[in-house]
Amino acid sequence: AFSSYGGKGANQAMAAQKAGAQVALIGCVGDDGKGRDYLEYLSRNGVNTNSVSTILDRATPTGSAFIAVSSEGENSIVVNAGANQQLNPDHIEQNESLISNSKALLFQLECPIPAVKHAAEIARSNNVQIIANPSPWKDDFLSKGIPCDYIILNELEAASFTGVDPFDPSLC
Repeated sequence: AFSSYGGKGANQAMAAQKAGAQVALIGCVGDDGKGRDYLEYLSRNGVNTNSVSTILDRATPTGSAFIAVSSEGENSIVVNAGANQQLNPDHIEQNESLISNSKALLFQLECPIPAVKHAAEIARSNNVQIIANPSPWKDDFLSKGIPCDYIILNELEAASFTGVDPFDPSLC
């Protein structure tokens, strides 16, 4: 077993930055060594972390996940959301100008839906493109009315989204 930096939102921020975009991340980390190290890592790699809040409650650690991969290559992920669950609409509101002056908003669901929805609504009202990567999938995602222009889905999320089983042999 080994430990590395990750999280869908941060991974996507790093990928966009490496592709040449100017990237700012909105989120939360814990007031712990992992949170401080992570912010330093992202900053060192060109991601603006000025809008990442540190949750000053010692009982709320930086989020983490344990990933197990089977011999067939399938993965299972156990998540401790930690500080990610502290992101809220007020935090988003404090970053309204960052969102409204962006070319695109990319979100995922590692943080609470009310915060995600508020960010997407700000983006929509300012003609900012919205890219949704609704992972980890939440069955109530579709009923929340979160605006988006593009959606990124893996095969299981696509099945939940469309109601079509991607493993149905009659589709081939």
